[in-house]
Amino acid sequence: MTLAGGNRITYVGTPHMLCRDGVEIWADSSISYAETGLDHLIGNIRFLDDAGELRADEARYFSEQGRLQASGNVFVQDTLDGFTIENGNLVYLRPTDFRDEAEITVSIADDRFRPRAILKMKADDSGQPGTESDEIVRTLEEDSVDIPYTVVGDRIFLRGTNYFRSVGDVTIERDSLLAFADSAEYDEVSGRIHLAGSAKVEVPNYNLAGKTIDMVLDGNSFKTIAAHGEAILVGDDLTITSPEIQLYMNEGLLDRLVAFTHTNEGVRTVEPLVPQPVAVGEDFQLTADSLDISVPKEVME
Repeated sequence: MTLAGGNRITYVGTPHMLCRDGVEIWADSSISYAETGLDHLIGNIRFLDDAGELRADEARYFSEQGRLQASGNVFVQDTLDGFTIENGNLVYLRPTDFRDEAEITVSIADDRFRPRAILKMKADDSGQPGTESDEIVRTLEEDSVDIPYTVVGDRIFLRGTNYFRSVGDVTIERDSLLAFADSAEYDEVSGRIHLAGSAKVEVPNYNLAGKTIDMVLDGNSFKTIAAHGEAILVGDDLTITSPEIQLYMNEGLLDRLVAFTHTNEGVRTVEPLVPQPVAVGEDFQLTADSLDISVPKEVME
């Protein structure tokens, strides 16, 4: 169909399209608008290429902007980078001359099913000085099994393969670890997962909470977990409250914990500006400027 002004609209039933870049597209129907470069796909949509597939009930693709919008039973599986996304309304921005990396944003939809992403997070070992490439490979092979993380939030944003951010009552699950926060951010270059707002980490033998929590990765394992601001650690036989609590891990288990208070240099007061660390056990209570406790394999010495 050609409208006044030469704008052409093309209707196709049950299209099966093979694009020049190797992408195959199926749908119940499609409407193409030549003037705007918009392809509107409706019903049982499937995009398939060498990297994976996308399925949805409805999609709009703006070719000039490299922008794909999908909604309704959204499912994305990237077999190259190893992530999966389910639910929500999705916006995909493909790499272009003006965009170096792909970006994906998925937000909670009208059906109120929250977006869910299954992805891998690890530290970037490529920049470690003096580390030979074969040593890096061996370290990664000996590291913990490459168990993915499951992230659920009201909104999830991914850029390339090394950055994500989620906001809105975020939960993260990996094996026996559960984490909660108002927002979560991961950056492979810094090797850190940052939890902000009512942050909490739960593992079988203890829980750690604070205003924010930073989990530093060493390959696929955690190197340190630090709670900042009104931190509290609750274990089977011990509870610690402190402005700051830092956990040092060894082979996935807690090996040492340090609780401390940041002091203001040059300021003298009769009373401390912030609370001191306090450890409470079954038959004792200990208050100090700092606590340094060894717990090899999570057994207190």
